[in-house]
Amino acid sequence: MEITYHYDELPKVAEAIAQLLIPSDVVGLSGDLGAGKTTLIKSIASFFGIPRDEVTSPTYVYQHIYKGQLDIHHVDLYRISDEQTLLGLGIVEAMEENGIFLVEWIDRFPACFTPYLHIRLEVVDQDTRKIKIDASGWPLSRQQSWQKVFV
Repeated sequence: MEITYHYDELPKVAEAIAQLLIPSDVVGLSGDLGAGKTTLIKSIASFFGIPRDEVTSPTYVYQHIYKGQLDIHHVDLYRISDEQTLLGLGIVEAMEENGIFLVEWIDRFPACFTPYLHIRLEVVDQDTRKIKIDASGWPLSRQQSWQKVFV
């Protein structure tokens, strides 16, 4: 599934995504620097009662946990060099906790996070983004619910 949206529409797009998330879901985000991964995560977190200004990129600390209606585990794999380092951080084991896991740069270590919903963000122009959502790794019943999100 693919949609194109103006930056002003981001909260609406994030809400549509957030409404279908349940505890223990993993959402992997990929895209170039500046594509809007952290911005999308801020809007998803806001849906769960977490103030947008509290959500910052965990690039140098690898993970932030935000307490809201559901806990949000915001993970950034950009600076992690290998799978051994990732596993040593305990992030993968933390996925057994209740909460939603929003993982930036998941394309660096996709096998560590299966199954997950993959959201790829692309820059169309300064104010426009394209989102490609791939739910193929999820159970069929969940895939069907994602297909209805942006119709």
